[in-house]
Amino acid sequence: MTQVGFVGAGRMGTPMVRRLVEAGHEVRVLGRTDEKRSAIAELGAAAVGTLRDVTVGADMVIVCVFTDDQVRHLCLDGDLVAGMAPGAALVLHTTGSPRTAQSIATTFPHIEVVDAPVSGGPHDIAAGAVTLFAGGSPETLARVRPVLDAYGDPVLHAGPTGAGQVVKLVNNTMFAAQIG
Repeated sequence: MTQVGFVGAGRMGTPMVRRLVEAGHEVRVLGRTDEKRSAIAELGAAAVGTLRDVTVGADMVIVCVFTDDQVRHLCLDGDLVAGMAPGAALVLHTTGSPRTAQSIATTFPHIEVVDAPVSGGPHDIAAGAVTLFAGGSPETLARVRPVLDAYGDPVLHAGPTGAGQVVKLVNNTMFAAQIG
């Protein structure tokens, strides 16, 4: 069983949390309101009220927020990454700049960063079939893969930290071009 901290239990994150709990992982999820904490508890996860509480005992922390600016705020300006234990892994599911993931990895060398943006929607996550484009060291990806496999299939290694974002941005560009 892996101890997982989770930030971003919204439209995409909620089915991730559900699948993590169903797979037997111990999950601590940030919930800032009573209503959100109740919803998290109904999923079988532990609801916590601060970023520091998310990191307590966590082998890895997953961030699934809406924007790259939110990732930067949480990880570079906030308490989230600073509170992580040495050797813990940070998984970023938000689609954003490759430079953000690289900057977090450089700023906090005590953790391992995997950028793994999601391609698909909540229904894919609920089915355990969302595509993850993962950037990071092969060793770190191998360590976090059993957790990501709870909802991701396939989990594709794209290269070093930041490469997952590059592949996802190219994927989005190709999709937009095809629609056009």
